[in-house]
Amino acid sequence: MTELYKKMYHRLFNAITDALRLLEEGNIWGAKKLLMDAQGETEEMYISYEDNKDSDKIVEIFGENV
Repeated sequence: MTELYKKMYHRLFNAITDALRLLEEGNIWGAKKLLMDAQGETEEMYISYEDNKDSDKIVEIFGENV
């Protein structure tokens, strides 16, 4: 679970950093889309983990094992 949280944190941190850059450039809609996409991706990461945590399978999320 710790690895999952690390991946989620890195994804959101990078999205926030990129969104701040877009906001500085005046691209509000681009920043909004980027943040919403990151939110959806990290939510899916968590849901996928929760759905599979009791199974014996390794959960594959966005091409990485958690």
